[in-house]
Amino acid sequence: MGNQMTSKAGFFGYWLPVDDEESARDAVKMSGLPVLVMGLNFVILSLFPSPYQATSDYSSVISGVVALVLIFVAFRIRGGHAGLVPGTTSLFCVFIVLNAVLPYIGYFLAGGRDLDLFRLTISLIIPAICAALALNGWRGWRWLRKNNLPTPY
Repeated sequence: MGNQMTSKAGFFGYWLPVDDEESARDAVKMSGLPVLVMGLNFVILSLFPSPYQATSDYSSVISGVVALVLIFVAFRIRGGHAGLVPGTTSLFCVFIVLNAVLPYIGYFLAGGRDLDLFRLTISLIIPAICAALALNGWRGWRWLRKNNLPTPY
């Protein structure tokens, strides 16, 4: 499967084909990676809050709790619990839209420079890879559901 998967994978190897049970389960397991990235993002937000943000006193605690929940869910998905994939894919879609749109709004409102625009564009590479993994996991979940295979939580 390993050689076959790498030869048919697209998007620099991150878009896995989903055509049998093993490839569907592999896609589901790989979709835990974006959830882990979101969890680590919340860890960073809880440890290093922005001094320019008007936040409540409990925002670091809330970010820490969200981080722990997301990291727990990521390891559950990596363990093969496919039932969590639709919810996390939906959550990740919201996360990626916010991650892509909000920095550009701030850039234009602040009257940014060309170098800042370049850095913002480059910073979308990892979210794009994570989006491919999340959507591929959703495809794997759909394949499992279509073929009446178990998708435990």
